[in-house]
Amino acid sequence: MVAGVDGSVQGLETAEWAAVEAQRRGSALRLMGSGMPGGLDGALAAVRLRHPELSLTTWRDDCPHSALLSASAGAGLLAISAMNRDAREIAASAQCPVVLVRGTTAGEVVLGLDARHPVETATGFAFDAAHRQGRRLRVVHAWRLPAPARGRARYTLLEEDRAEWEDEEVLILHDALRGWREKYAEVDVLPDVRLFTASWALVNASARAGLVVLGRGPAGLGRVGHAVAEFAESPVAFVPA
Repeated sequence: MVAGVDGSVQGLETAEWAAVEAQRRGSALRLMGSGMPGGLDGALAAVRLRHPELSLTTWRDDCPHSALLSASAGAGLLAISAMNRDAREIAASAQCPVVLVRGTTAGEVVLGLDARHPVETATGFAFDAAHRQGRRLRVVHAWRLPAPARGRARYTLLEEDRAEWEDEEVLILHDALRGWREKYAEVDVLPDVRLFTASWALVNASARAGLVVLGRGPAGLGRVGHAVAEFAESPVAFVPA
C-alpha cells in the first residue's frame, strides 16, 4: 500500500488513514513524498509513534505526481489527500484503486452503483471494505424518471406511476447485488434507491460515511466522479473497472 504525503495537516491525516487501512489489510505501507524538509520525515515519525508494529518504508522523489502514478502499477491501494492539487488527475490515471482522503470520521461504507451497468471491481472493493471495517454498506442507486415523464412537473405525476417505476429500480438493484450478498453474507447491506442525480445522492450520503466508493472507467472520473471528489465530506475511493 502507498500513501502520498507532505508536511501539511492533510498530509498527516492521509498518512494516518493509510496506516490504519494497511493494518486492516495486513500489508506494508510505503510513504512517498518530495525531498522538502519536514514533510516525509514528519509523517514517518507520526505513523511510527502511533503504529509501531506497522512495516514502513519511504520513498523520496522531487516529482511526486509521476512517482505516485508509477507506484500505482504495483500497489494494492494508493492514498492521497483530497486537497492535493494533482489528486483528481492521479485518481483518474492510476492503475490501482485510489482513495482521496478528506476527514477520518468512522461511518458506513457507501457504494455508488449504476445497477444497470455495475462496475464489479468497485462493488467488490466496497463489500470487502465494509467487511474489514465491520460497517454497514449503503448501496446508492440513483435513477431518473422515464423520458416521457421528464418534461412534466412532479406534482402532475400519478403516485402509482412513480411508485411502480421506483419498484422496478429496487428490483434491478437487488438483482445486481444478489451474488455479492451471498458471498459477503455477514455484511449488513442497505439498498438505497434515490430519485436524484447520482452526484447529489452520493455527496449527501458522504455526510455520514467513513468511505464512499465509485467505479472509474477508462475515460477518467467522469462528471459524477469529479463532483463527488470536490464536495464529498468523507474519503472517496475510485476503483478502476
